[in-house]
Amino acid sequence: MKIKLLKVTSVMICLIMTLSYMTVFSYAEETTSATAEAAVESNEIASGVLGENFTWVLDKKYILTIRGKGYMDSFLDKNRADIPWYEYQHSIRKVVIDEGIKSVGFNCFRDCFNLISISLPSTLLKIEGRAFEGCYSLKYVKIPSNVEDVDMLAFGKCKSLVSVVVTSKYTKFNDLLPYGNTDGAFEQSKYVTIFCKTNSYAQKYAKANKINYSFDFNKATKLTALTNAAYKKNGGYINLGFNNAKVTSITKSTAAISWASVFPWDSGRSPDKYKVYVFSDKKNKYVLVSTTKKTSIKLTKLTSGGTYKVKIVPIINDRNYDDEYRIIVQFKTNS
Repeated sequence: MKIKLLKVTSVMICLIMTLSYMTVFSYAEETTSATAEAAVESNEIASGVLGENFTWVLDKKYILTIRGKGYMDSFLDKNRADIPWYEYQHSIRKVVIDEGIKSVGFNCFRDCFNLISISLPSTLLKIEGRAFEGCYSLKYVKIPSNVEDVDMLAFGKCKSLVSVVVTSKYTKFNDLLPYGNTDGAFEQSKYVTIFCKTNSYAQKYAKANKINYSFDFNKATKLTALTNAAYKKNGGYINLGFNNAKVTSITKSTAAISWASVFPWDSGRSPDKYKVYVFSDKKNKYVLVSTTKKTSIKLTKLTSGGTYKVKIVPIINDRNYDDEYRIIVQFKTNS
């Protein structure tokens, strides 16, 4: 009897221990899951939806990720402020478009000045017009093999763009605008080399538009960074904007900049004044430093050996022409 009682007691103790372990394990698993979710949430700066089929997340590294299926929404010029991440466009450093997405919408990433990297999915079929126009910091693009069309100004005014890899023979570049004018997919992106296959549409397009091209794909990632080449060629500065600007002098702590008067075509006259902004890495945005009626400015209290990006915006009747009429200059102070 005692032996049986002892056996029953032992079994009950084992059961209790097992249930306790399972409860602890379950609690730990739930806690870990909740912690992971909280970590994901805390890593977000902003998130939301794009149309009915897409979601987006901007994390603290300023990586914008788009998820969904089908053709991405597009935005007319007058509706660009409706782009969900519009207020963050100057902060975005990288764009990741997930598998399942078939197009990059018109105007979606236009004027993301600090965008340096884009990741496009194998499911992509089309890059619509002005999708990445004005992405001044973008240097390298690989267009997936399933892409059939790259529309007008898709990579226009990408002043730093040096390498575009086109892996398919059949990717076409469509430059014809609805009203009959033509603007190239790489308009004002004068440093571009298209890396493509022989007898491809990309090669024909490059030849017709007098764009450099190469069949050696290995060289695409080895091109010297535009910034280094341009610093040497232009005496220490790069003009990235619409109008000519010049860094007239640079020291360890100062820089003098002058520019030609900007004349926006729809204004009827030259600007009343200019607002001068300097990009702040700490705040990850342009900060207003001066408002002037002159076409020159001297910046002081700069850091020795520092790289600076300056934006000059024309103002007419209190309207900011912070679009294609902006002037952006990048330079490096002396060490």
